[in-house]
Amino acid sequence: MKNLSLAAKLNFLIILFILPGSVAVVRAQPGGGGVAGGAANVTGTMKLPTKKPPRTTTPKPRPGTQPKPDNSAQVEDALTLADDERQAGRTEAAERGYLLASKLAPNDPRPYLGLGHLYYNQKKYPDAEKYYAQAATLTRGDSEPYARLAFTYSEMKRLPEALAAARRAVTAQPDNYYGYLALGYVLSLQQNYAEAESTYRKAVSLSPQPLLVLHSELVRILSEQRRYAAALTEAKTEVDIDPKSSSAHFDYAIMLQKLGRLVPSSEQYLEVIKLRPKDSAPHSNVGLIYYMTENFSAAREHWSAAISLGTTYDPDRIGLMILDGRLADARRELEAYTQKAPDDEDGWLMLGDVYRALGDDARARVTDARAAQIAPEYVGLRRPNLRALSTSSHGAETPKGSSIPVQLERAYMARNYPAAATDVINRFAPGDRTVHCIVDLNQARTGTLVRFIWKTVQVADSQNEVIKTVDYTTKAGESEVHGNLTLPRDWPRGTYRTDVYVNNALVKSVNWSVE
Repeated sequence: MKNLSLAAKLNFLIILFILPGSVAVVRAQPGGGGVAGGAANVTGTMKLPTKKPPRTTTPKPRPGTQPKPDNSAQVEDALTLADDERQAGRTEAAERGYLLASKLAPNDPRPYLGLGHLYYNQKKYPDAEKYYAQAATLTRGDSEPYARLAFTYSEMKRLPEALAAARRAVTAQPDNYYGYLALGYVLSLQQNYAEAESTYRKAVSLSPQPLLVLHSELVRILSEQRRYAAALTEAKTEVDIDPKSSSAHFDYAIMLQKLGRLVPSSEQYLEVIKLRPKDSAPHSNVGLIYYMTENFSAAREHWSAAISLGTTYDPDRIGLMILDGRLADARRELEAYTQKAPDDEDGWLMLGDVYRALGDDARARVTDARAAQIAPEYVGLRRPNLRALSTSSHGAETPKGSSIPVQLERAYMARNYPAAATDVINRFAPGDRTVHCIVDLNQARTGTLVRFIWKTVQVADSQNEVIKTVDYTTKAGESEVHGNLTLPRDWPRGTYRTDVYVNNALVKSVNWSVE
């Protein structure tokens, strides 16, 4: 399923775009489509404690000297203007406002914090670091400048410095949750999940009001440890805090799904779709649930919707292949996907479904075991019967008591075997001494006869001449058959053909050439 792979980045954005004493709403779009990779679109709201400057008493002027003018009103006006300009995205005007405030009050940390926020938002992290550090030197008993430094160092991949800054934030203000939030985030990046969890829970206890981001972060790190029951509790708290948050419902849906509670999970995904109709991720995951429960028409509807919304989650596209009965293609795609995304249990489970449909129960048991390491409760649920689906997808149903006929899914030429995508060609060089023909069958059935007849079409003085005939009978679990032909010298230039027979019936002629 599309899970929490983007949650850290999205929550980080929520934290960093919200300023003390103000409320900001942040909407983050997932990369591509995501929950692979990605997560649901996020709307986060967080209000931090208002930071008030310390009160100062204007000293009496010495006899014979002029008192310094009180420019505090101008400082406040400059800061207010700069904050408004920054919130509106007018960076140059905001920068002028903060620089003016820093000249009027060079010992006030707030202009430097504002400049740090401004540069951080532009991803100018060295400049953000400079101004956050300057603000830190001017504050006493305030966690924010050090916390902001911790986030900035995290973006710069300087985690030891980020950790030191986060710990200074906690030391500077041990009764403020914000330093603990920064510290928990850095610890989670270092995969120190135990300490990150305790730190986040400390932040929860200190927060003046329930904050979605803290419980979302707890969901993320508990899920990373595959502690789905504990993560479910935090996800439910997210929904209680903000019933209109699509990210909260999405987190809750994922944890329910991980624990095998498919009906309430699907209800949460449908709620996300209502809240964020242009997000592909809930369609991807609810499609998986409908597929598992053999509601194939609903699965097709949601996977198609995910694709129309720009999903980059491969199982959406592969799922439609399965529903179309293209099992050999689906097997090949799933084998590649599970190597790319080994932590997605649905990839392994879908591959097991396809293996079983193709008669390869031994491989299916292996893929099920891989999935069970990730989400054992989910893996224990009933899986769909793709053999019945394959029967209906090929037209009229097979009479009762008979089996699905073995059919050709695909036959193609390749430079090497096993064949990478770049190896699949039909134009060879004379020096490619060995050429390969690969055949994908719709199922693995012991005793299937596959015949390769290699022929010339137009080669020098040879036309329509048989070069060699190779027969192969499949063994248990084999739905892919590989034939090859090797010449001890360079191939003559010209055109060739490989005729493929399955159980003595010609099913495909593959044309290729040597140039």
